This record gives sequence, structure tokens and C-alpha cells, in this order.
Amino acid sequence: MSGYVWHQPKGYYKAWKMKINNQINDKNIWKSFQRNELEGWLVFALNNMNTESIKENLIIEINGNHFNNLDEFFVR
Repeated sequence: MSGYVWHQPKGYYKAWKMKINNQINDKNIWKSFQRNELEGWLVFALNNMNTESIKENLIIEINGNHFNNLDEFFVR
């Protein structure tokens, strides 16, 4: 028998509670999360995206000159 166990990263439950309490109503809410909670925020956001709206010609550009590692990426 084999199996797979997954648990939400730290910050996921905080984001979920904020969603339930209608506290996610502005941009940059993620800035209120501690550094070690940001992965949970990203997992929550990815799993709760509104994929109904179509954004044609959407370009997302991330300037790698602003960070040198994964920790710096999450802080910015």
C-alpha cells in the first residue's frame, strides 16, 4: 500500500480564514503575512484564482535584478 500526504504550507490557513471573513478585499494583502507564511499565501491564491475572466495579451514580467534568491523574491 502506498499513499501521499499533503498539508498546507504555513500561511494557508490564515489566508483561508481571511477569505471566509471577507478580509481579502484590497491589493497587496499578502504584505501582512510574515516571511514564512508567504508560500501558504501563494498556494491559497493559486488554488482560489478566478479563472473565469479572460485577460487577452496579458504579459507578466519579473525583473530578476531585484532579488538574488527565493527568500528575497518573497520579501519584495
